[in-house]
This record gives sequence, structure tokens and C-alpha cells, in this order.
Amino acid sequence: MYRPQAALRQYASLWSRRLYTRRKAGAFVLGAAALGTLYDWRHVIYADNSQRNPQAGSNGSSPEDDEQFIKTRLPALSNTIIGDVGILQFDEISVPRLVWIIAEICEVFMTLFSVSAKQDASLCESIRPTRASTTAWTFLTLYDGYDGWQNINAVLNQLLSALRSSLLEVLNNYEPSNEHTEVGMGLDLPDGELEPYDDAINRKIKDVFLEVDDNIVHKPFNFTSGPYSRSSIATALGPAIYGSSAMVAFYDTEHRTLRVAHTGNIRAVLGRRCMIAGRSSYEVHVLTSDHTCSNPAEAARLRAQHPGEVLCSGDNMLLGCGLSRAFGMAAFKWGREMQERLHREFLGDTPLMHVKTPPYLSAEPDITTVEVQPGDFLVMATSGLWKSLTNEEAVGLVGMWLDKGLLSTPVTPPSGDAISPQDLPVVLGKDDTVNYARWDSKKEFLCVDPNAAMHLARNALGGANLGLTAGLLAILPPRAEKFRFLGLSPLALLRY
Repeated sequence: MYRPQAALRQYASLWSRRLYTRRKAGAFVLGAAALGTLYDWRHVIYADNSQRNPQAGSNGSSPEDDEQFIKTRLPALSNTIIGDVGILQFDEISVPRLVWIIAEICEVFMTLFSVSAKQDASLCESIRPTRASTTAWTFLTLYDGYDGWQNINAVLNQLLSALRSSLLEVLNNYEPSNEHTEVGMGLDLPDGELEPYDDAINRKIKDVFLEVDDNIVHKPFNFTSGPYSRSSIATALGPAIYGSSAMVAFYDTEHRTLRVAHTGNIRAVLGRRCMIAGRSSYEVHVLTSDHTCSNPAEAARLRAQHPGEVLCSGDNMLLGCGLSRAFGMAAFKWGREMQERLHREFLGDTPLMHVKTPPYLSAEPDITTVEVQPGDFLVMATSGLWKSLTNEEAVGLVGMWLDKGLLSTPVTPPSGDAISPQDLPVVLGKDDTVNYARWDSKKEFLCVDPNAAMHLARNALGGANLGLTAGLLAILPPRAEKFRFLGLSPLALLRY
């Protein structure tokens, strides 16, 4: 059951279907779908909608006025899913950046896990879910579109459904015993060898990512496969030439396993409570690496695949593209002949220069798996958030928010004290963010919001500087993109 507690103008729907029976687990994860109990939660928030007159701005007459304006432009939504899948609550917020942005394009997710410490860890390592098991998988999907909405819409319509069916196929290939199936049992490869279960899952995820991209970039333009119309080719060009990043994470509640697959520059970090010098703190575990030329591993991979070509420029651009992996972006994947034909016959874009050995971009994901411990939380965010907050700051802000118990005892701003990054319960790393310097503002934070989504969004948009936050939120799209970089920010949290 989906229960909105506060609402932005939106369309929301939820449906659920029982696949397996499962016992209650003390685990929490934000989800679009769960296997075991399957939840598929889809909604669209149109970012050009506002609860305030779009021509109105902050007059800056007082901090109280600024705070009231901030609340009108950062309307947070709390949701509760009632059921036995371990999903308790998630918070979200919409911050308009471009008029065509929808909720799936620029998002931040914060997920906090609370797992029963009595659960047998060794059992989790050796037992896999089957038809007879009592488990649930919960999926999280996050997308970030580039240049237009067509590609992200195509990926959104295909990726999650393809993953669900493919992973269920893997699950069904592992023949269950009366109670469980051991790792590595039941899946036959062409050469007759048995493939470990985790390897089979990862292989399927990679196959699905590549298949979805192939459906968008190559299959519509296979002129030898049969009759085609010029209108169908022209229609298919939009999803193909535009691009998007995508991240899929899913949590296996039975085995406390979180798996994150991503293509592009969406980032996931996991926070874990710890003690340092007798004080509560949080460890930062970065689960992804940005697929850009600024990543040395990606730059080395490109040099190995395209020897003798100068691909990554001084501004860390790949032939003018900011990503080294993405869905779509077909100009970096098609050969010169294909680009010229589409340009000549179907109103395609001007062919990309210096195309010698395509493809230069791939949709193949990197996959990271981590065992979740009690109290862990996950933050998934598109690149906009990381232009304001470091990995450590994001984790520290969530940790401080949890430590202060603001879910039940919010502070009324602007009475909250300004917090420096050094005051966060985390060991800070290098600060390579750009937004606060661009705004010429000292980076200070507030911890005053009862909603975790609003908490992170506020601190990514000025923090303790209420006038700056109000001013940034007063700028309307599309000009807002020059200043905010932050799109939509849904987050999730657990009520202890």
C-alpha cells in the first residue's frame, strides 16, 4: 500500500503482486519493484509546476520570508509502503531545473537499511532464493537525461521490465530443493559448466543493459531486416541521438545483499555507522565510479580500445561528450556511413567528425555488490548533487540528520545553527565541488528539516545561506540550469 503524507502536484500509481511468500525481515530499501513481493511504483512530476506563482520570487525582506519561500519551492513528499517487504518510508522532493524534466531524470535517493543482527551471515552466503524461499528483491532505478527527453523515455520504458523478467528467468533456472538451492546449482552454460549464481545475475544485468541500448541505437536502423518507412526512422532518431545515464540497484532482503549497476555518471555511496575515538561517526563507501574521461580507469580503457587516437581532451571530454558510457548518444556508436545516410535521407544530425573506430561509448554497466549491515544507508544521486556536496558531506549530512532525530523533532528555521563541513560526523575528503565557489558563498549547512529529501536538497542549494537558497529557487527554468544543476531529489529513510 502506498500512502502519501504530503503531496506535490503529481500523478502516482502503485501496484503489487505476490510472487513468493516471505517472512518479515528487518530491512528497508526504497524500491520500484520487489521480487518476492513485487512493488512497481511509477510516477511523473512535471518540474515546471509550482505551488507558487512562477513569476513570484523572494523579496529577501527577512530570513522568515526567505524560509517560507524556500518551503513553497521545496515541497517535500513523504511516502509509506505498508507490507512485509521491509520498505517502511521514503521521502522525495522536486527541484525544477528544466521545463521538460520529469521525476525519473534527475533524482537523489537515500535508503537506510536496518537488518536483524541475529540473521545468520553464513547462511546468507550459501543459500540462494528460489520459488520456495522466503525472500524479496527490491529494485531502485535512477536516470539522468542529456540534451532531450526522448532517450531517457525509451530507457525508462524498457530497462526495469526487461531486468525483472530476465532475473526471474535466472532465478527459475536454479532448481529448488525442498528448502533452498546452493550457490552454483542448476544453471547450465553452453559448455556444460555450472555458473555461480552471482555471476549469472551480473551477466544478465549486463546483457539487459546492452540489449536495451541496442534496441534504441541499432535495431530501428537495420535497413536490411525488412520494409521501413521514413517516418519510423525519423521518429527513432530522437531516442538514439540523445542520451542518458542509468543506475539500477536492488536489495535482496533475505541475504542482505545490495547490488548496484550503473552506466554513466550517476553516483551511489553507502554510509555506515562506526565509532571513532569514542564518538559516533559514519564510514563512506563509494559504490560507483563516474564513467567520464576524468576517471583514470575509463581513460585507460578508451586508450586500449582505440590506440593511436586522441580521445580525451584537456577538459575531460570524449570527442566533445562528457561521458564515456551512456545509453543512446548514437553519433559516438554509429560508423561514418550510417551517420551520412541518416543525415542525407532521414533528417539526421550532421555526421560527427573524427569517427574512426566506433563505438566510442558503451552502455555496459559496472556492477558492485555489498553486504548490508544494520544501520547502513544508501545515497544514489545524479551529477547535480555532487556539484554541491562531496561524498563525505552527503553521508555526513544524512548521518547528522539521523543522529538528531529530526524525523520526530524538527527544528524551526531559521533558528537552526549553521554547521560547517568539519562539524559533520564523518572524516572529510578532498572537496572538488564547484557550486558554492561559483555562488561565492561559504559552505555551511542547516539540519532543521523533518524530511530527509528536503534536508539534502536545501544543503545542496545554499545551506545556511537562506537568501542564496531562496534566490536560486526563484530562478525559473530554463535559466535555472545555469545556476542550480540540481534536478529532482527523492530520498528514502527508515523510521526506527
